[in-house]
Amino acid sequence: MPRQERPLDPDGDALSQFARGLRKLRANAGSPTYRELARRAHYAAGTLSDAAGGRKLPTLAVTLAYVRACDGDAAEWETVWHALAAELAAENTEPGEREPADDVPYVGLGAFQIEDADRFFGRERVLDELDGKLARHRFLAVFGPSGLDPPVGFVGDLGGVC
Repeated sequence: MPRQERPLDPDGDALSQFARGLRKLRANAGSPTYRELARRAHYAAGTLSDAAGGRKLPTLAVTLAYVRACDGDAAEWETVWHALAAELAAENTEPGEREPADDVPYVGLGAFQIEDADRFFGRERVLDELDGKLARHRFLAVFGPSGLDPPVGFVGDLGGVC
């Protein structure tokens, strides 16, 4: 027999209301067990149970998988999720705390694009050296920890370190 869900906080905060809505959606779908819901949603039962736990906002992907597994309206729940995420972010912002700048020097794991060219400067000597080696070799690999000037080594087409 599956264990009972933990009661939601009676204070009725927005996160509890969100969780209450997910639980209602599950009840309207016939109250499938979280194991059955996991099979439908392709997420772990514990992840889906946590989503309706009311302690933290689940990711959008988990929320939408939960909703779809219960035959709910994914577009409606996506709107609700974004509104709640914005509300929670506003609550967690200190007064006077500035918004993160859009012009940060590190773009994360995303690939740098041509419009990021202004972020690359101060490496002209290294780039000239690489360009010269590339003119003499068909293959050139550059390796070493980020930020070293010059990089640890250059590998030419004969496999030797230059």
